[in-house]
This record gives sequence, C-alpha cells and structure tokens, in this order.
Amino acid sequence: MAKVHASSSDIFGRSVGASATLWKYFSYAKFCSFLNRSALHCTRVDQFSDHFEGNWPASDIEYWENPQNGGSAEQLQLLRKHSVACCWVESSNESAAMWPLYGGGAESVAITTTFGALDNVLVAQSASAEKEAWVCGGVAYIDFLRDSIMAAPRDDGYRQRVFKVLAVKHASYNYENEVRILGIRNFPEFPEAGIDLVVDPRLIIERVVVNPLAQDWFFDLVSATCRERGLNQVVHSELRRLN
Repeated sequence: MAKVHASSSDIFGRSVGASATLWKYFSYAKFCSFLNRSALHCTRVDQFSDHFEGNWPASDIEYWENPQNGGSAEQLQLLRKHSVACCWVESSNESAAMWPLYGGGAESVAITTTFGALDNVLVAQSASAEKEAWVCGGVAYIDFLRDSIMAAPRDDGYRQRVFKVLAVKHASYNYENEVRILGIRNFPEFPEAGIDLVVDPRLIIERVVVNPLAQDWFFDLVSATCRERGLNQVVHSELRRLN
C-alpha cells in the first residue's frame, strides 16, 4: 500500500452536517464494555458479513485490471485488511428496525451523538497516531452492477479516490443511512479481530435511550450504571407504549 493520505473529503461521497444526530445501538453487555473500557470496537473490513464491503463494482474491476491504472483489483483487496470500521445510523429519530437488528433484545440501549462530536474525537486520534488515518463520513449506496466509484476523470488523483471503496455499500442497505468511522493503516495490517478505538464516552454521548420493550427494572439498571460514570442523560424510548 502507498502512504496513507486519506481525508474525509477524499473518501466519503455523502456529506453530513456537524449537527446531524447519530445513533448507535448496543446490547447491554456491549454498552457496559464501551463504558468500562472507554473504547468503541472497530471491525476489520474483510470480516463484515456483507461480501460487498471493500469490494469494487464490476466496471471498476475492469479499470483496475489495466496495469497503467496503478495496480490490479486483486492487489487492492489488501486494503480490506488494512482498514477497520465502526458503524452509526444518521437519523433525527430512533429506528424501530435497528433495535432488533443491533440491540439484540429488550435489554438493550442506544446512544446518540452528533457528527461534529465524533469527528472531533477522530481528528485528535489521527493527530496522535503514526501511519494511520481516522476519518468519518456518510456512506453512499450504489448498484454494484451498474455504478462506478472511480468516476471520470479517472486519470486524476486515483490514490485518493481508491479509499472510496471503503465508504460505499450495496444499495439494498440504504435503509441504514450509515455514517461510519474508518481507520486506515499502512503496515502492519489490522488484527483479524479488529481493534478498539479509545473514546471517552462523556465526550460523545448526548443521550442514552433504553429499548422500548424494556421493563422498568432495566431502565433503573441502565440509569444506575450511567450515574456511576457521570452520565445522567438516560431516557425512555419514544416508541415505548404510553399505557
């Protein structure tokens, strides 16, 4: 891999405002892990279950097969092992669909933050890291059979645009409206199990929202857990039954 010169503007095709609300849904166990270790888990890109992650659309594979364009598509697959991601949902409201997908049951929570708060954490992380870049932005959703990432003119600055493959997903996932943290490293590659990104929860959490199906005892448990760590923004889900 070439030296990393990644920036959010180079990579992400969908802009996100600093005040945009982001959500992350956790099981209670994973939420406690985040609080106890002050760390968000980032998955290595080649370990996602979506086989389109980090892969090129059909027309771009043809482009990279030309040696004059900087390297083969096979060589560029190495990028997937040198990149990690942590995924968030951009939405002004909580999502009924995301609770069962990522919460995993009634005993789960979601946290909200703003894009600006998350970006500030990553700016500091990149400043302190060597041979790594940490950025975040909005995922673009594409048709892998018909769309291209390497849009014309293709002969200008490809080493910047090559990272865009990490910021696109198949159009069938567009309901997620994803914003993702990306970590990109030269050498060595990231561990297969991914890494933990150190983040002080107090710097990013605006609210802790409790699953709408949770019983009162679980709300009290989450509230106590958060108070112990100086977090007092625990609220009921707006999807909770009112009677």
